[in-house]
Amino acid sequence: MKSVQKYYSDNWQQACMKFMDFSRGLGDVKWCVAKNHDYDIPYVKIGNGTNKIVLYSGLNGLDAFYGCAAQNMFLEKFASQLSPQMHEQYTVVLMPVVNGWGMNNKMYDVLNTDNKLVDLSRNFLPNFNDLPQLNRHYKQMNDLFVSRPTKTKLGKVADAVSNVSQMNMQNSVDMGQYENPDWLFYGGNEPTVENKMLRHIYKTVAQDATSIKSIGLCTGNGPYDVFLRDIGQLRVAHNVAHPATIYYKNMCDWSDVKCNTNFEKNGTLSKALESEFGARNIPVYLADFLVPVCVQNFDVYKYKYLGDAKYEFKKYGEVSNDIKNKSLNLFCPADEAWRKYALDAAYKLFRDIVSNMARGEKQK
Repeated sequence: MKSVQKYYSDNWQQACMKFMDFSRGLGDVKWCVAKNHDYDIPYVKIGNGTNKIVLYSGLNGLDAFYGCAAQNMFLEKFASQLSPQMHEQYTVVLMPVVNGWGMNNKMYDVLNTDNKLVDLSRNFLPNFNDLPQLNRHYKQMNDLFVSRPTKTKLGKVADAVSNVSQMNMQNSVDMGQYENPDWLFYGGNEPTVENKMLRHIYKTVAQDATSIKSIGLCTGNGPYDVFLRDIGQLRVAHNVAHPATIYYKNMCDWSDVKCNTNFEKNGTLSKALESEFGARNIPVYLADFLVPVCVQNFDVYKYKYLGDAKYEFKKYGEVSNDIKNKSLNLFCPADEAWRKYALDAAYKLFRDIVSNMARGEKQK
């Protein structure tokens, strides 16, 4: 893969244009449009089978830069390889960016109708009248994370994180919260427009579904191994005996399929989809594909930069380009070697998806 930059985009508008170009002639291109909303969701449907395979990215705006590029590569290198028989048995759906506002503003969160920053990946609660309680350790850590940016803040965040086990950090901070929009990982007080649009797309795709396999393309599983020993990880929020775990382990024997049973964020898309389609007896196999990034202590920088963004947004009503660019370079490094490496990881995932489709075709 000599040049990968053609797959990457600098903003939401460019990402949509490239996605349209790569999709041309390959399938049914659609837009999910919301009234009085600037950032609609483009997607393409390839095939018309009842077995649905959905690839999406950009619940968090910073993930979209990599996820869009990976899906553009799929369209160029794999979509044309799908046989007529695969088109009859499968429908492949690609959604390059769910959180267009976040991508366009180089922000992790999305801006809701109340002008509050919401973590879209924690916005899929079944009932916003019955909100999860705030973990008692959350505020103590969060006060540091969203404090004023200083030269010593990074070191303080690193010390705080090092004094807490990963499990306690996840359960006290990463779980998310619904009390204060000025704190990290705020899941909102109602479904966002993006939430409603995404759920609408899934409902449309699933109208005749006999199964749904859905993978979110993400970054942040750092640091990456220059010898490519750790090229990507599929995370399934179930134990080893769960059908979703078994499915992905059989599909991707090269990838580390991690069972994420000890920790699960509140308000996730996975929980929402499993509840909705499980009630209709449609098997749902959900996973996130995480690609490592360049930073050794990724979580430390994540808490620091996302906290700085929250601080600036609360104080000034906007976030500086310095913080935006640092956050973007954390989730999608500008380094050409990393960008090639990240797409190599996606290439192997897509190769196995298509190979698995071919095996299913032969077994039909």
